Amino acid sequence: MLMASVFQSLCAACGGVCDFNDILCESCSASIRKIDARCTNCGHPLNINAAFCGHCADQQIDHYYADYIFEGAARKMILEVKYAWRLRGVSQIGRLCGFFRVDFSLYDTACVVPSHFLRNFVRYVHPVSLIKKALAKNIKFENLLRRTRNTEFQSKLSRRERARNIKGVFETKGGLKGKKIILIDDIITTGSTLREAAKALKKAGADRVDVYALFARRPA
Repeated sequence: MLMASVFQSLCAACGGVCDFNDILCESCSASIRKIDARCTNCGHPLNINAAFCGHCADQQIDHYYADYIFEGAARKMILEVKYAWRLRGVSQIGRLCGFFRVDFSLYDTACVVPSHFLRNFVRYVHPVSLIKKALAKNIKFENLLRRTRNTEFQSKLSRRERARNIKGVFETKGGLKGKKIILIDDIITTGSTLREAAKALKKAGADRVDVYALFARRPA
């Protein structure tokens, strides 16, 4: 009993006991809501299905894929990993990926939105790395992007501040002419970081940049 209590895993959302290899209990995991409304043109998550949306005119990102709404248990899970140094059960994040909607044969390569190397000193686990690991069996990954400065956490900033904070922060190794790339991140919020990363890839010659994220914030 003592060993069980010491080594048991607690749910990041409700605090109850969950499977040792999980970060959420069954109930909280089941409460994560799938995104069921999208723009049929660009794929961006919406409150209701639409043929076009305000994101369609974005010249940086060609198409969006996302699985779940970033709220409730999903939000608590990601925040615990990012800011509370949660290690136990984090592999469940990768297992949540519903990337069956993505046809990876359309792409030449994949890359993740990178963190600045200094961020590694304050964060043991990056959720996007878990997503990358889950996707790696479907497509090869390359380190196409580099973050040139350690920016303020986007979660602390307003929409306008986020865009200014991240402006010009990514550079590429170049040589991407004609490439079709799928860009991977954990969350779509305002999209400022993803657009800036896609902009760098397009500037280096990429023909198409689509985005896959596990979560997306509910549109206003």
